[in-house]
Amino acid sequence: MNILNHIEHFRADDCVYNKHGTLGPRIQTGLELFYIYRGSARVEIDGVERRVGAGRVTLLTPGHVEWFRFSEREPTHHGYGVIGGGSVPERMASEPEALGRVYSMTPRIREVTEWAKTLERDETPSGRALQCELVRVLFMEFFRIAGYPERPEPLPPEPFRRARSFVDDHYAEEIDLERIAAAAGVTPAHTIRLFRRFQHETPIRYLWRVRTSHGARMLVETGLSIAEIAYRCGFRAPYHFARLIRKRTGVTPREYRARQWRIAE
Repeated sequence: MNILNHIEHFRADDCVYNKHGTLGPRIQTGLELFYIYRGSARVEIDGVERRVGAGRVTLLTPGHVEWFRFSEREPTHHGYGVIGGGSVPERMASEPEALGRVYSMTPRIREVTEWAKTLERDETPSGRALQCELVRVLFMEFFRIAGYPERPEPLPPEPFRRARSFVDDHYAEEIDLERIAAAAGVTPAHTIRLFRRFQHETPIRYLWRVRTSHGARMLVETGLSIAEIAYRCGFRAPYHFARLIRKRTGVTPREYRARQWRIAE
């Protein structure tokens, strides 16, 4: 299975920190590539420091507490690519020292980041799909230079890709299996077969997972009420959202938000 086939959300961008700048502490929730164009940073991960200089890139993985301290001598310009739902190659995951390494960055990483940034405001399905592919390429390039290249796999059939893109773009609306199948141009039964084969779950289960993923992120990144987040993510009732958040995180939405915000203080 392609480790980058199940991306739930994504972003590529850059940022400039002044001398003595800091970020964190925070809990990493996705896979993130962190790379520096100019300057340097000391990245503390669960108390272990990792130094990243100009022209270097490292991988940050979910569930760890991170604290960034940027150069004291000059401003630091860094780029990053983030995905939710992906995973690292099995061989790399089995080698802890590989996950903690800092690698030389190729020019392609910056080029792909700049291209992805030009699409940030394009909310059309085609624009979002292209941006997702660019972020995917970003990670494929990193795994290549790290020595863990992705094995190319044929693309899933077009009806499946249309159906999944429809869910990704319209998850906040009232959609059902019939609408997903109509977007794919196939029957509901065939849509279910496609999702079970290529996504390893039903279309509706995928829909709820996407809604929950967006809701969890909004709990951390916004001050909206839990009910408002639930409705914005397509849930008909807050209790349904709360149930899926608890299933995913082990705690209520309120507890999850408080825990994440407490770490960021």
